[in-house]
Amino acid sequence: MDKRLNGEGQDLSYAKLTFGQYLQDWLELKKLEVKSSTWTSYEAHVCKYIVPHVGHVNLEKLRTEHVEKLRNELVDSGLSHQTVSHVLTTMVVALQ
Repeated sequence: MDKRLNGEGQDLSYAKLTFGQYLQDWLELKKLEVKSSTWTSYEAHVCKYIVPHVGHVNLEKLRTEHVEKLRNELVDSGLSHQTVSHVLTTMVVALQ
């Protein structure tokens, strides 16, 4: 990927990237770095819960409100608090 920086040092290659696209790239990188069971959990969280709810959001525009909305929607859907916590942890790890 061509890394071009704007005047503020921001990587322009991410300027129009959606969170879902970012997560797919992140999953590919993580596949080589973590145990297969961890990667399987990450993939399930990303594909089943995160992307359907907030995958369309531009990465640069992802805000706390999106995470709170995702959390509320997952809780309202009947998921256990533990599962919701794991999904949100996957998001945090992906954004680090």
